[in-house]
Amino acid sequence: MLKILLPLLFFLSLTHSNACTTYHNLDNNYKLIGKARMEYLFWDVYDASLYSKDGNYSPDKPFILALKYLTDLDGADIAKRSIEEIKELGFNDKEKLQKWHDLMVRIFPDIVKHEQIIGYYDPIRGAKFEYIPLECDKYKSGAENLGIIADTEFSKWFFDIWLSPKTSEPKIRKRLLGL
Repeated sequence: MLKILLPLLFFLSLTHSNACTTYHNLDNNYKLIGKARMEYLFWDVYDASLYSKDGNYSPDKPFILALKYLTDLDGADIAKRSIEEIKELGFNDKEKLQKWHDLMVRIFPDIVKHEQIIGYYDPIRGAKFEYIPLECDKYKSGAENLGIIADTEFSKWFFDIWLSPKTSEPKIRKRLLGL
């Protein structure tokens, strides 16, 4: 029994290690531009980090926005709030907003404190999202591909929630952009 169990445990530890290092090695491939904490009233909601290949933000080049949640949140609530923020930025195509809402509801999971959603922005391909479970613990796999929304218009408006000069959180924008 031990002969079977030891190789299995070794393999699982390798898998666990690789999955957990996927995000943690992000700064080897991308350079941090800036960090910010989102707070609402008395609650810390998430820590946001913005990365790019050269350490500079440009809406014309790929970048990564990582959100580490500091509270539990329902995935549907994240989608709903994202749509509200996009509307506040000035987008008002009701059909597209409903489509984007439905896509986000399908891909955003319910979040437990300290879990992460990583958003990859590509101005040509759209947005890709990954989920990093809590501490990559043994009960969950490592980084999970949540999905791709291959709609460049969605990508622009979604990431503008944090990065547009019209954002509802200008202090967060400044910190993310390293200003």
